[in-house]
Amino acid sequence: MNLHGVKKSRIKLPEGETLFSEGDPSDCAFLLNTGSVEVFKNIDGEDRPLTVLGAGELLGEMGLIDGQPRSATLITKTEATLDRIEKEDFLRELEENSRFAAEVMGILVQRLRGQLPAEGSPVLLQSGEDISNNTNNLKDGSSEDEKDKTAASGSVRPELQTRQSAADGRVILPMVLGDRDGRITGMLADRLRNCYGLTVIGQEKQVGKAGSFADPVLMQKAAANARRMLAEKDAAVLLHAMVDDGMAEDAMISIRIVSRWLDEEGRLGGVSIFDQMELPVDFEGPAGDLFAAWVLAGTQMSGEEAAKAISHLLPDTMQEALKTGAIDQSRCSKQQYVRMLSCYGNTAAKASILCQKAEWLVEASAAFKLASQLSDPDYPIENATILLHMAVILSSMGERGRSEEILRAAAEACHEASELLDPKIVPVQALTALARLGAIHYRTAVLDCDIERCRQGVEAFQAALAISDRQALPDQWADVMNGLGQILQLFGRLSHKTDLLKWSIKVCLSALEVRSQDHNPLGWARTQNNIGTSRYLLGSLSEDKEQLALSIDCFRGAEAVFHDKHQSSMVELVRRNRHAAEREIDAMK
Repeated sequence: MNLHGVKKSRIKLPEGETLFSEGDPSDCAFLLNTGSVEVFKNIDGEDRPLTVLGAGELLGEMGLIDGQPRSATLITKTEATLDRIEKEDFLRELEENSRFAAEVMGILVQRLRGQLPAEGSPVLLQSGEDISNNTNNLKDGSSEDEKDKTAASGSVRPELQTRQSAADGRVILPMVLGDRDGRITGMLADRLRNCYGLTVIGQEKQVGKAGSFADPVLMQKAAANARRMLAEKDAAVLLHAMVDDGMAEDAMISIRIVSRWLDEEGRLGGVSIFDQMELPVDFEGPAGDLFAAWVLAGTQMSGEEAAKAISHLLPDTMQEALKTGAIDQSRCSKQQYVRMLSCYGNTAAKASILCQKAEWLVEASAAFKLASQLSDPDYPIENATILLHMAVILSSMGERGRSEEILRAAAEACHEASELLDPKIVPVQALTALARLGAIHYRTAVLDCDIERCRQGVEAFQAALAISDRQALPDQWADVMNGLGQILQLFGRLSHKTDLLKWSIKVCLSALEVRSQDHNPLGWARTQNNIGTSRYLLGSLSEDKEQLALSIDCFRGAEAVFHDKHQSSMVELVRRNRHAAEREIDAMK
């Protein structure tokens, strides 16, 4: 690695010297010039060797980027010479030197890639859009009877909202604020018109004022106006943009995407109204391609052609984005650079779904890690949004790789995001973070069968309910109730407590007061499956045939809707659940 120009100090260590220990604060990085270093990890109370690193390796950089303590112990295997780089100097170089940043990003991606399972596992979709059989796989030590009883508990994951896609590629582009002659608005429109599937709808009426970019309350009002316009025009997204001085050569265009959905940041690849792209007024080539890919990702378009389009526009790696100028660090302030990293992360996360390419999920995770490290603490909502995006990605990676460690990291990021979000200022974002935290705790408990994790999940969902207004946000309220019901179901199964299962049934029935079959058929069916599962478990534990019969009715109702909506995997799931309940009744006879 080229560290020319980076402030550093040369050190020489004998064989057997500890460079740093697991759990130490991350205060510096090292470049290994000569010799070798062995890596040890504490596993079950014992330091076990993992690998040996040789000359040219960068050591300890991960902790400087994500702010976490040392994750392993490094001991010299031979005499070694190293360059020590202090944390402040490392981060300063990361901010100011695009070539250095690109090299570090490449190393970070390689580290993260090692956390993914073997190729062949599909990239997970947003919460609530695919099934989870994880509850069918209890840890070793469960009795055969327990394993049999989980047949019906393989229900869907807690979701934040269930819906059909709103996207048809229609993009509303009002006049850019500050664009006196319309030139910049025209440039943006022309770039999007050249993108597959996108239709640009011009709009003279603006949805907000320039001050909305700095004021979260004004931004939410602008977003509300935008959503009314989206409904009127039957469009997928609206671009809210401004430029300080469109005539200056170094001016930047600030752009935000507003979609129809309030809680997009809680989904893999979802865009927040507080995500912001920064484009030079003379943008072209790679920068314009990244802008088009970002908008395409925000529309919720799907299918083979959308996948081809986004893969053509999006740089394959963060390194490529930095080297080609798709993200031009030299034209950005520090916070503008952070915003561009976040936009790349969102687009890469959505591309991972469209193209079923796990590598982009790793790139997205690396982008958000770097953005979180560099972001200015004076922007708490932006910081929280980055952390929430990162939590969603880590949750997907952790579930895909069945990694409790990654899921715990996701929970930490989500908890930190929730601490930064004031529900009095940004209620939807605060609600989304807490609900997502509850969902992550659920997914972790599915893997580790930890009752305490279930309790934490219940607390997170209850905190979300405390700030959820059923009248103002009925769908979000119902989603949280459904998520609470699902984790109570798992809690009751693991603890064998019927009162928790009864509580699960009660809150899911409350969710159905909003999630009606007419209003939200798929959401209704998922909640019916959850109720059926809880009734099945309750009937099995208490030997209550009536509860088992009611569970069969729930499964049949859910199966009919999933069949009508061509949800084949869900049809198979609820059918298995129904058969399990029928076998249980037969056994009682």
